[in-house]
Amino acid sequence: MLVKGYRNSAWLCCRRLLALACLSLALTSTPLEAATVSLAWDAPSVNTDGTPVANLAGYRIYFGTASHTYSNLITAGLTTTATLSNLQEGATYFFAVVAFNDAGVESSFSEELTWTAPITPPVDSDGDGMTDVQELSAGTDPNNAISVLSLKLMNTPSGTASPGHVVQWASVTGKTYTVLRSTNLMATPAFSVVASHVQGVGAVASFTDTDISPSGACFYKIQVE
Repeated sequence: MLVKGYRNSAWLCCRRLLALACLSLALTSTPLEAATVSLAWDAPSVNTDGTPVANLAGYRIYFGTASHTYSNLITAGLTTTATLSNLQEGATYFFAVVAFNDAGVESSFSEELTWTAPITPPVDSDGDGMTDVQELSAGTDPNNAISVLSLKLMNTPSGTASPGHVVQWASVTGKTYTVLRSTNLMATPAFSVVASHVQGVGAVASFTDTDISPSGACFYKIQVE
């Protein structure tokens, strides 16, 4: 883990490198619920001794989720902008920039910028009650309300040697599923696993639960593994 604190350097003027007022931010979100932030800063023009900067080699952006403790860095080259992606929505990040010369010597840190990645509301394009992200995980079509992970429960026919509950659901070939059961929705946890690694073959998958009580209700739900 990279842990860096403020330090002094005679090479570059930190205030010229990046001032909080010079930072501009732009935010986009990806369908996978990750955030992207764009940073921009002013290039330094003079060293701390007043001489012109002549050997600038690039910039490094340090960032993390704790103030002045940076667990990540990226090198931006000589450009004065950078885009950071795959940031966690809802998390607060702290950013600082340093310049470095052709010998690898870094300036002191810029002023720190604090930014919280917004949370993108879930999208349900077809209005079937499952978000687009959930449908992509399940293998169903997020633009077709008929294509949804639905569940049907029935009893085995009377006279069957092993009576039980037949659980059926709309499946996708290549997906695997876990079947969970509850006999008391007020319990903690309410559901427990009764079958896992059930292969989806064709449009309908099925599991017969024979480990049931003669009386009492059973509740089931399906999870995509």
